[in-house]
Amino acid sequence: MKSLGKLVAAARNQRTVAAILVRPCGAMVLFFCLASDVLALAPGQQDVLAQLYKEAREAQQAGDYKTATQKYERIVKLQPEMAEAHANLGLLYYQQGQPDQATKTFQKAIQLKPSLAGPYFFLGVLSLNARQFEQASRYLEIAEAQDPSNFAIQLYSGFNYYARSRYLEATRHFEKAVAMDGTDLDAFYHLSKSYGHLSKQAFDLLHKTYQDSIYTDLARAHFYEAEQNWEAAKEEYGRALEKRPESERLKQRLGWVTHKASGSVVPALEGSPEGEVIDGSLSFLYAPPTGGKIKEERQRYQNQVQVLGNQKDNSAEKLYGLAEGYQILSYLASLWVFETDPDSHRSHQLKGQYFEVLNKDDQAIQEYRRALAVKPDLQSLHFAIGNLYWTRNRLEEALVELREEIKLDPNHPQAHYEIGDILYGQGKYAAAEEQLLKAVKLDPSMIEAHLALERLYSYQEQVTKALYHLGKALEIAPEDPTAHYRLSVIYRKLGRIGEAEKEMQLFEKAKTLQRR
Repeated sequence: MKSLGKLVAAARNQRTVAAILVRPCGAMVLFFCLASDVLALAPGQQDVLAQLYKEAREAQQAGDYKTATQKYERIVKLQPEMAEAHANLGLLYYQQGQPDQATKTFQKAIQLKPSLAGPYFFLGVLSLNARQFEQASRYLEIAEAQDPSNFAIQLYSGFNYYARSRYLEATRHFEKAVAMDGTDLDAFYHLSKSYGHLSKQAFDLLHKTYQDSIYTDLARAHFYEAEQNWEAAKEEYGRALEKRPESERLKQRLGWVTHKASGSVVPALEGSPEGEVIDGSLSFLYAPPTGGKIKEERQRYQNQVQVLGNQKDNSAEKLYGLAEGYQILSYLASLWVFETDPDSHRSHQLKGQYFEVLNKDDQAIQEYRRALAVKPDLQSLHFAIGNLYWTRNRLEEALVELREEIKLDPNHPQAHYEIGDILYGQGKYAAAEEQLLKAVKLDPSMIEAHLALERLYSYQEQVTKALYHLGKALEIAPEDPTAHYRLSVIYRKLGRIGEAEKEMQLFEKAKTLQRR
């Protein structure tokens, strides 16, 4: 499936959800040793402490966390100023799913010994899991400053920036992580996704700023060709050729997709001196690199996007180069995942996303289930399946999958929203309200959840609450037509005709802008 990486990176824009509950990470396991201040204890107490430590480590290594916790709690009571003991106790609380206890214990450890990197790392992870992203950044930055060569710190710093939609920072941390450990599937998977988002951001700016540019035509043509939407690709290449009629490569590409649109079987185009610019992100689509060549090409395109990123102007050529370069980097990272372990959970997940792009839902769901078979606790997969069911109005099946996602990730705002939407449709208004309120608490910027709550409260004639959530929706997206229309309806019911007419005008204006 050679085109998979490109197609995955070109997937429809979906709300970014942090689905990154941390796993126990061997690279950050804290080691408690008998500190020098133990020597201040009486000889009998030293012996007791040493025995407790031995028993705690044995229990921890055997997976008997309850016994290990009890031993460390006795150690902390015997020697309350020993930061390493608090750190190990915090790790045990963390491993047993006790985040509040873990947080307090890690905080005590850094209070006693601020130079310990491990507690800062786990406090960052705990904050990330609680969607407290700013706080997570503070902890992880301190951990990185103290231990910059630690793979886990770089990986989860990347996760945190990814969850905040700060994809450029995320790629920097993921690149550092893969440089330290070139075998980690999660790092390469998220690197691919981060570059894909950066590509989309550059393309959106290109399309918004230079709608009639040849570079916009080319970028759209590449997107459609990668989707195998040959007619749309042919149309875009035709527009580009009108602007650059002397381009032999454009003539070749237009002729090639024209044959594909007619159903003909034609060989892939050979290389061309113009290929770097005209072919853009299609450069490897039909002839992907293998082995060490993947790494070489990744380095080459990293250098290219870095040079472009340092340019101060935002010309059409620069934005096109960034959009295509990031797309290639996304493709190469995903290609590495497939080549390294084609039967991994990440490979199946990427294949599922590929089929989803092509609207082949059954194949997508099949691949997502294969990924779950490999890694049953992988977050976002039940949501991906549930979301497909939800968008296709297969609501009972969607509800099952979305609830499974909540079991794995209770802080998944989009899952809560879709559950709330389904429950509203079933007339279960109290349960729907509970889910929708959880969604906006976890993600206050989720406009869909605010609009859903307005719909619910308007139905129940709770006008004050309905207006509140419409106000929130307009704070998030002042030009959203739906919010203005709904506000006009409510004002008209309240007899506030002037305000209703004003909102209707804003609705019409927003609709006009949306069509452009």
